Amino acid sequence: MSTKEQEEPEEDDWSSFMCPQQAKTGFAHYENMFVSLSNNSKFHIKCVSALSPLDMIDMYHGAQDATGNRIWTGALLFLEAFARPCLPPLSPRSRDDKGYDPTEASSKFDSEEGSSMAKSSTIRHRLSKLREEAIRSKKILEMGAGTGVSGLSILLSDANVPKNVTFSDFDPAALDLCRQNCELNVIDKSRYRIQPLRWGSEQLPDDMDPELYDTVIATDVLYDIASLPPLMLTASSLLKGRGYFILSHVPRAAVQDIARKGCGSAVASVEVLTKLIVEEASKYHMCLDCSNLGIVEPTELSTLWGHKSLNEVTFEDMTDVGAAIFVFRKRSK
Repeated sequence: MSTKEQEEPEEDDWSSFMCPQQAKTGFAHYENMFVSLSNNSKFHIKCVSALSPLDMIDMYHGAQDATGNRIWTGALLFLEAFARPCLPPLSPRSRDDKGYDPTEASSKFDSEEGSSMAKSSTIRHRLSKLREEAIRSKKILEMGAGTGVSGLSILLSDANVPKNVTFSDFDPAALDLCRQNCELNVIDKSRYRIQPLRWGSEQLPDDMDPELYDTVIATDVLYDIASLPPLMLTASSLLKGRGYFILSHVPRAAVQDIARKGCGSAVASVEVLTKLIVEEASKYHMCLDCSNLGIVEPTELSTLWGHKSLNEVTFEDMTDVGAAIFVFRKRSK
């Protein structure tokens, strides 16, 4: 073997992972994924479904972050609660196809099945009411939109259609991806808007007025607990009085100042993080809306939908990772 051959070892060829998008977005592969809205309705989302070796190297060195380019569990939980077609609530003294009357649950149907049906009926009624008040014909802002899957799910749903949705993010690449997904799925461009937005700034963008939106939504945005105060500040600033802030959340944020409680800097427990979120929201005049559902958990939606989720992440999976939806309401001045 020659000296030249020894000095020039053969390198792995990763060119198959490359695509024209990589120079612009930093990710080697975008794929079109189907997202189900009902048993017979789907839409396309362009996203990063899996990371290539190049992606993993870039993420290791801090060059790229996949959070805004993928579909996460919190977004799928949001879809189940607000975009999936909701059955009409059972009216008093009406019976379902099994002959169950919810008003007789405590006497005639004092059983596990009767209790489950009564709970399902209550959740169905409260969720329908929340959709009507927070989504239907409302001006909605999505913060940290990423792929845009959450906002698109309600725009494309037949359940409770909003007036329009503004998709916002601070990452230009994520906004470009969101724009592509909107163009892929929504024909009427007047129904959505793409907006750069930095959280925590006292100065809002020139084209965004304070208290502009009826409802603000955010899904899978708390990867760092330091982002909690700016998230709450901006959500409250852009929300009308008595408006809703809906946060679909999976506990991932590390809490640095709770070592005294024995948690150190590990991912915070569900209870600790829930308390922090609720307390921080209160500082910005937003409280849990306990008149409706307050905190929506996957187990409640599982009861409503017969334990069958629409997409590959099951309700059990969502429960295992501590996923939940916080429904806050801004206090009137």
